[in-house]
Amino acid sequence: MSRLGWFFGAVYDFLFPPLPVCRFCGARKETAESECEACRDEWATLKVKGKQKKPYACFYYDGVVKKAIWEYKYSRIEDLADFMAERIAEMLKSQKVKADVVSFVPLHRTKRKKRGFDQMQKVAEAVAAEMGLPAARTLKRVKRTRTQAKLTAENRKQNVKNAFVCDKNTKVSKESVIILLDDVYTTGATMSAATEALKSAGYAKVIPAVFATSKANQ
Repeated sequence: MSRLGWFFGAVYDFLFPPLPVCRFCGARKETAESECEACRDEWATLKVKGKQKKPYACFYYDGVVKKAIWEYKYSRIEDLADFMAERIAEMLKSQKVKADVVSFVPLHRTKRKKRGFDQMQKVAEAVAAEMGLPAARTLKRVKRTRTQAKLTAENRKQNVKNAFVCDKNTKVSKESVIILLDDVYTTGATMSAATEALKSAGYAKVIPAVFATSKANQ
């Protein structure tokens, strides 16, 4: 594009600014909200309602919810961490969950290095801030596992077997009630393995909570 073309384009955008886009589907919208009406309606439809059994969850893992999680994890749209944390904290408060500390299911160091961040650590820290609780790392992922989404339910169990140990550097007392966060709960293999590692280390009170769950679990 020529300099003159760029100049007139900039002037046009200044006089007639383009409509904002939905953060989830990219559609143009005329309102200031971060999501369009269609996505907002879909979030409401996928919200887990009523009294829950463990693991506590905000939404069902489908549609716009699934897309948001993938965008956060693999495209590193980091502002979604606060979005997820606000919903998780709101849900836990509505379920009257009481705890002493917020922790998370960690990535293996190789995957953390590849992605550049540990997505659930950021969410856990934000959830803790929302609930007025400390956030702490309690687990270490010692086994480099394959991606769970590509495996059968039985293979998922084997994949994460002995994948976690209690972090020897944690300062969380054994008497603490721990909220343990992960992004998704489908077969429950990862959360079960992580919870078992904490219980084996002497932590008897672990409350699993996730951003999204499959409908079969509620």
